Amino acid sequence: MSSEINREQIFIEALHCQQAGQLDKAKELYLELLKNDPKHAEALHNLGIIFAQTRDFENAVNYFKAATEFNPDSAQYFCNLATALNDLGQTEQSIATFEKAKQLNPHAADIYYNLGNAYQKIGKYHEAIESYKKTIEINPNWFEAYLNCGNSYDLLGDFQKALEWFEDILKINPYYSAAYINRGNVLTKLNRQDDALQSYDIAQKLGINNYDAYLTSADIFIKKGEYQKSIQIVDNAIRINPYDPRGYYFLGMNYFHIRDLNSAIQNFQKSIDLKPDYADAYNGLAMCFAKALHFKEAQENFDKALKINPEYFIARINSADTFYSSGDLVSALKQFQGLNPEFQPLGLMNFFKQRLADWSDYEKDHNTFISSLERPRFLGAMEDPWHIQRVTDDPAVGLLVAKNFHKNNQPLVAPLPDYKTRPKNKKIKLGYFSSDFREHAVTHLTIQMLGFHNRDQFETYAFGFGKQFAPPELLERIRKTFDHYIDINPINDIEATKLAREHNIDIAFDLSGITSEARPHIFCNRAAPIQVNYLGFTSTLGTQYHDYIIADSIVVPDENRKYYTEKVVQLPCVMPFDTSHDLSKIKCTREEAGLPPEGFIFCSFNQHFKINPETYDVWMRILHRVPSSYLWISQPYEKEAIPNLKNEAQKRGINPERIIFADRIRSTDHHLARIGLADLFLDTFPYNAHTSAIDTLWAGVPIVTYSGRSFASRLAGSLLTSVGLEKLITRSFKEYEELAVDLALNPEKLKGYRKLLEKNKQTHRLFNTKLYTKNFEKALVQMYNNYNEGKAPEHIVIQ
Repeated sequence: MSSEINREQIFIEALHCQQAGQLDKAKELYLELLKNDPKHAEALHNLGIIFAQTRDFENAVNYFKAATEFNPDSAQYFCNLATALNDLGQTEQSIATFEKAKQLNPHAADIYYNLGNAYQKIGKYHEAIESYKKTIEINPNWFEAYLNCGNSYDLLGDFQKALEWFEDILKINPYYSAAYINRGNVLTKLNRQDDALQSYDIAQKLGINNYDAYLTSADIFIKKGEYQKSIQIVDNAIRINPYDPRGYYFLGMNYFHIRDLNSAIQNFQKSIDLKPDYADAYNGLAMCFAKALHFKEAQENFDKALKINPEYFIARINSADTFYSSGDLVSALKQFQGLNPEFQPLGLMNFFKQRLADWSDYEKDHNTFISSLERPRFLGAMEDPWHIQRVTDDPAVGLLVAKNFHKNNQPLVAPLPDYKTRPKNKKIKLGYFSSDFREHAVTHLTIQMLGFHNRDQFETYAFGFGKQFAPPELLERIRKTFDHYIDINPINDIEATKLAREHNIDIAFDLSGITSEARPHIFCNRAAPIQVNYLGFTSTLGTQYHDYIIADSIVVPDENRKYYTEKVVQLPCVMPFDTSHDLSKIKCTREEAGLPPEGFIFCSFNQHFKINPETYDVWMRILHRVPSSYLWISQPYEKEAIPNLKNEAQKRGINPERIIFADRIRSTDHHLARIGLADLFLDTFPYNAHTSAIDTLWAGVPIVTYSGRSFASRLAGSLLTSVGLEKLITRSFKEYEELAVDLALNPEKLKGYRKLLEKNKQTHRLFNTKLYTKNFEKALVQMYNNYNEGKAPEHIVIQ
């Protein structure tokens, strides 16, 4: 009996020490007690609490587990064990343990609350929300549950629902400053910046110190794109506390956004000097190096950020993007694969694998991607509509993905006036916005047409951004093509919109769509009263601020108009071309091109991401059926794709030597001339050849295409129709295969098509660029007149 009394006295003394904050003494007493009574569950549990308080989660887990073994009926023990497992990073095991605690006590609010935190940590936001709601049902005054429920909706991209939860807290407790901060954050995402600033101001008055208030306001001005104002605010914060690293971090972000990379790097480095484990600052520093194309230094700093915080998914994403920019797709893919599956950008990852011709798990990857299209990724982002074009030809899916993408990618909205009082120009002012005024397909296709504009009726402006790298003679030609060329790289999207308005642009053309360097937010605020989705993106953009899309009756037949948020402009021909390429004086030989002296040459100069296993299956069957035939395709950008494509041929019973890779050459004319060495072009599906198709027809080579339902899967068929070769359009892979084999085995039939193509190039509309320009201008005048007559945008058909 005396020993039991003694143990109880030790336990009470240890408990008093623990409650008084004397943790080392309490730990010593509990351990002394456990020497004599190793099954004392309360002592084990309390030791676990002490280790958790001192962030020694591994020991905390061990003692909590021991406590549950000797008292398996305590819900609280399991709850604390689950919390420690979560803190240790074993979140899945933590969730299973919380479920055990729930079984023991289904009415404990803290169990549901902590379970919600675990679900939120691994990105299972719907499950987290249900747990927080259950917490509130049990304890309606648990403010943090309201807050985290709102945060989960925020992470799902449902900003309106998040706002409702934050406002529910403030109805119960109008002095809860954290709710005002989070309310301000979602108001920002809802483009209610002034309301957000007011919310931050209330939070400041409720107890956030001046320094934090300055930084909070500076952050909102960063989100509004008002970087100079944000810099002024941060400077005030630094005067209050020059030793807080966050101020310099915010300065670095501001300078990064205005592209003053030297100042950005200096400030990020100051942050790191003050706080050597500042992961955000290393990430910012890395972004600067990446923007300056110093990829090695960028990755070194991303690595430092991730070493400090392995769960820092933004740094991992930025690292992957940088590997992609440097051409290292293998490393980029590995970084994305290191993300929590809930965050992984599946479309982009599949794109990388297709660029590498890595078709391992192709069907599984495809099905996972398609089944996850409506699931938000990191920061509420949705799948990029560009990726859907190479996955399916279903235009309804394309529309759904485009709408979701823009709904969850809310741009900055500027308080700009409407256009009701704008003066009328003497000429119609056209503004072409593009990141591709360089050695790029968009320039390659449009440059002659843009030069043909009727200058008595139109005044042309180029708003260039992005890389703009090109040989000097091409840059000079681009600039001379326009009446005015303006580089908008140094200014943000709102300033670019204001600049277009200052020039009183009538019709703005978005030539970049949603490609890598696109700036769609310029159009959100109306760079012009009429805005057109043109050439850079072969599908709907899914916005309410692109009024028209340029098409023809083939790529967008009347029954498909319902899949476009834009009104459809049907021209007689969808695509312009620069017919100044004179190939008559360029002589190419098979030997120079690396082709065998004899044999039938199938070619496909599409980018490799358009090649999928289904298309490759058909190509290999065609090679099998056509003796002494070869497949001539572009040299991949990724060296890994070459052995992969050869191995895939071998798997399908084709000698890999029959797959020939064309070296990349800088001269467009020489590339076009060598295409003429091929006998027949084999198109891809569901993403047809676009520029490579019209190049091939100009070089005099017929194309066999499989035409589907989407814009991207019908474009090659449109080009063939515009040059009078409709009979080369097929509607299934079986029909495609039979036609290709038939033409290859019947030389006279193929020769007839080549002669017809040469004849029709001179007479049909595909290569009549002046006629294209006139029809294009007719459409522009109709858009312009409709607007000036007060009419809403409507479908336009130019005969």
